[in-house]
Amino acid sequence: MYDSLKYRIPGNSIVTEKGAFLVHKNLEDFSGFVVSDFLKKNLFAFHSGTSVNESIDIKPPAVLSREEYLTNGDKFLREIKELDLGKAVLSRIKKVSIKSSAKDKLFEALCIKYPNAFVYEIISHTLGHWIGATPEKLIEGRNQDFETVALASTKSADDITEWNEKEVAEQDMVTRFIEDELNQLCISFSLQNRSELIAGPVKHLRTKFTSIRGNDAMQLIDVLHPTPAVSGSPRFEAIDLIKRFEYHDRLLYTGFLGLIEETVNVYVNLRCLQIIGNNAYLYLGGGYTKDSVVENEWDETENKAKTLMEVIENL
Repeated sequence: MYDSLKYRIPGNSIVTEKGAFLVHKNLEDFSGFVVSDFLKKNLFAFHSGTSVNESIDIKPPAVLSREEYLTNGDKFLREIKELDLGKAVLSRIKKVSIKSSAKDKLFEALCIKYPNAFVYEIISHTLGHWIGATPEKLIEGRNQDFETVALASTKSADDITEWNEKEVAEQDMVTRFIEDELNQLCISFSLQNRSELIAGPVKHLRTKFTSIRGNDAMQLIDVLHPTPAVSGSPRFEAIDLIKRFEYHDRLLYTGFLGLIEETVNVYVNLRCLQIIGNNAYLYLGGGYTKDSVVENEWDETENKAKTLMEVIENL
């Protein structure tokens, strides 16, 4: 038996392969498709043509109601204030039913709907069934010349109001983090002006880093991931808080995935779902700061869900 992999790098053709996702202690000597969980505890490399020897039972993640989320969010926010954290990301799961016909068509539909996203489908005997369309580039480039992006803050694509102070500060936090990490490595880079990135029904604030003169893509990935966009700031204190308050294991959500070859295309795994039986479990996060309103963070996760929901509902 084999695992199945499909992916589409923006501007490229769809790639379909059969093989196996195998655990690697590190990915320094591997060339090909890779995937990691949130905290990089589990690294997997796809070996084309290799058969799978075992499978595991995939259990559904914990799903909180709106009321349960708001209660948990209130406690989460109080901890952020008491610990004086700049930001921490609290994620949740949205469960929706999905027809068999939608499962079969979702990957291709996402490729059409979001031409500028990295779209993938993993059907694995050990990782489960995952589909996503992520806009967030972690590392892209070749020949020691890479790019990355500081992407954060979310609102509806048709919202023409100015970004508020909390949203600008949240995105700036990610930008400063990347700047500091690259400077500590004495790596040169160019920084572009902040702009908006429209990703289907939502938009984000984005700052591009270009001409990153890194010697090793995996070194850059290891230093930058997870950024404050998916964890918080300070990073390790925020991760400790996340572990205490999230009722589910993030698994592949907010990990990284993509190609590490002569040309590197690696993305943060956002706007993704896990299919178990006749249900799709959407993984959704909201960035909390001291100025957050918990109800607004719930609304933000609902807006992010539209990226996938609008496609699922039309299949």
